[in-house]
Amino acid sequence: RTSSLHLPLSLSDTAPSLIIADSEDPKDAVHDVYKLAACQSREVKVLCMLGDSMLDEAEHMIQQGVKYGYWVVLTHCHCITEWSQTILELMTDISEIMANRQESLPKKIHQSFKLVLVTAMSSEIHLPEDLMVRFSVRTHHCNPASVPRVEQRAKRCLEVDIPGAGSDSIPD
Repeated sequence: RTSSLHLPLSLSDTAPSLIIADSEDPKDAVHDVYKLAACQSREVKVLCMLGDSMLDEAEHMIQQGVKYGYWVVLTHCHCITEWSQTILELMTDISEIMANRQESLPKKIHQSFKLVLVTAMSSEIHLPEDLMVRFSVRTHHCNPASVPRVEQRAKRCLEVDIPGAGSDSIPD
């Protein structure tokens, strides 16, 4: 059964998602994640990453999401100057399990769990390249005039060709 509701954003079931927003304020991207989650009757937990001091709370939130099936959205990821080794390993493990759910049965994550990182187009995100290539990259456009800049930023941010990287735009 298909829905006539058009959602401006889609998220991968096989990889964590990185959303590159065309503004410093990710509220529109987060709002669209909420709408998508509501259509699927999922609970969303959002954490604003306004500094490295938020990493412990982010780690706890991700662990709870893995266990209970929340969608975990970390916004303002460009504000983190150095991700902890623990959270990098956690994100790596999650991406491996999501990519190979059938082969990762001993290390289960809740079937409904999604991890979404949101960053601003105008800023660098400080994640290692070997982790970045594991993410499904989406772009989020509030302003149609910014579409070319956001697309260019997504390519520059990753500096690698990622299979399955998609672009989703917001209609007026």
